[in-house]
Amino acid sequence: MKLITSSAWLASAVAGKRFAALIAVLFAAQMGGAAKAAEPGTLVVGTYRPTLTLNQALNPDYTSTLPGSQIFASLLRFDAKKQPQPYLAKSWSWSPDQRALTLKLVENGLFHDGTPITSKDVKFSLMTVKGLAGRVSKLQQITDIRTPDAYTVVVQLDRPAPSILLAMSSPFLPIMPEHVYGQGSIRTNPANTVGAVGSGPFKLVEFKAGQYVTLERFDKFFLGQPKLQRIVFKAGADLQTLVLGLERGEIDVIPYMYDWRLVKRLSADPRFAVTGEGYGGIGPLNNLMFNLRHKPLDDVRVRKAIAYAMDRPFIAKTLLGGATTVAYSPLAPTTPFYTDKVETYPTDLKRAAALLDEAGLKAGPDGTRFKLTIHYPPGNVDYHKNGAEYTRSQLRKVGIDVEVRATDFVSWLKALATGDFDLSMVSFFNFGDPAFGVAPQYSSANIQPLPYANNANYRNAAVDDLLEAGSVEIDPVKRERIYAQFQKVAMDELPILPLTVLKFHTVVRKGLLDLPSGFWGAAAPFNDVRWSPESGK
Repeated sequence: MKLITSSAWLASAVAGKRFAALIAVLFAAQMGGAAKAAEPGTLVVGTYRPTLTLNQALNPDYTSTLPGSQIFASLLRFDAKKQPQPYLAKSWSWSPDQRALTLKLVENGLFHDGTPITSKDVKFSLMTVKGLAGRVSKLQQITDIRTPDAYTVVVQLDRPAPSILLAMSSPFLPIMPEHVYGQGSIRTNPANTVGAVGSGPFKLVEFKAGQYVTLERFDKFFLGQPKLQRIVFKAGADLQTLVLGLERGEIDVIPYMYDWRLVKRLSADPRFAVTGEGYGGIGPLNNLMFNLRHKPLDDVRVRKAIAYAMDRPFIAKTLLGGATTVAYSPLAPTTPFYTDKVETYPTDLKRAAALLDEAGLKAGPDGTRFKLTIHYPPGNVDYHKNGAEYTRSQLRKVGIDVEVRATDFVSWLKALATGDFDLSMVSFFNFGDPAFGVAPQYSSANIQPLPYANNANYRNAAVDDLLEAGSVEIDPVKRERIYAQFQKVAMDELPILPLTVLKFHTVVRKGLLDLPSGFWGAAAPFNDVRWSPESGK
């Protein structure tokens, strides 16, 4: 959404020949073959990008966490007030020094292949997820895990980890059976797609690459039999296609709706209910990223000139119909420790031109100073495509000639990962804590050839220290000060210019009850979701 949204398989292949094969698969995919929304006991969920992996350990993107949170149970769940609730862990407790976390597991948990869930599977899952994320793992403070018995897990930390319980919830920590996922490389294991085995409320029936994922209820789910019989996650080419499917009765739910025109249209349709609740933990922002590898973007004066040239209130009020607000910080307003006490870069074309002059980038006879390219991910027309076109027109006013490059999603990911861009529209999810969704984009430890890493190639030792300090500080007042300082430096140096808050909605066919709308919204288990008797389903 992170946006968070390539699979780790894709990331590992980012510079290789498998890109061509994947592109062929995605373009060959057509909507179809999945269950119709009218089938009894069936819920059809529309997604505007294809699901590349079901294992959110590889990729906590919305196309993975939506089905992944149904297939895999996690240790904890979080309510709307960001409070941890029992799930596979029925209880947990901290040592006095906050460096040992003891979790007690439910004793009736089964994987979909009938194997009991034990502490060894939890240990395997924790260490696997930590290893996959590497240097910026949400579980990086873990040094050891003990399993004194089959239903007890003791997690040892080298320093306090104020956000580690959040890292043990559905979007991030699928509990995987070691006997399935411990065979060979986790990144290429077929259980990430066609052979997925979890312990969540629904089990995999069919994974059709680029098209749909079909799940059916797991009757031995440890919290009781789920209410729905079947869930289908159906991919469309874009939101417009999904909305047409919704209106024709082929789709029941579209989460992560961002098109304000379509939201307005569907809000007026008596067949549907529309809500903006359930995205507090996501914290989505739309941004303009600079590639600091490329001149003259390595000069902060140039980045600031571009920021002053942009009219972000115009983007929010006119391009996006007033459906959202300006983003003034790398932290979303719903994310803890957010502050707007930073440099806000009000629109000032004269100041922008002066900064470019100061950087030695004088205008030529035709008024052009230099040329840049801008990429954007397909699918999100208002925020990304229109945002890129607007950036081109606005920067032209200060003598910067911008070429807009439209690509398919996989090619855009590859450009992001390999640094083959000057500017790029990109959306990031804060994921409920700045240590999770913000640090990866700004920490120099995460400069690597993967999508959604530190693709701006930003290096600042002081920022690294602040991000490290914020990730381990347990005093919320001190933590607030640390992240306030980080936001100030980030907005002074501008490797990324936040543009607008990405406003999501969920559109639901009326008659559907108890769809999760808490901290993680639709990235939570659907075991209690059901159709009303009046719906006829």
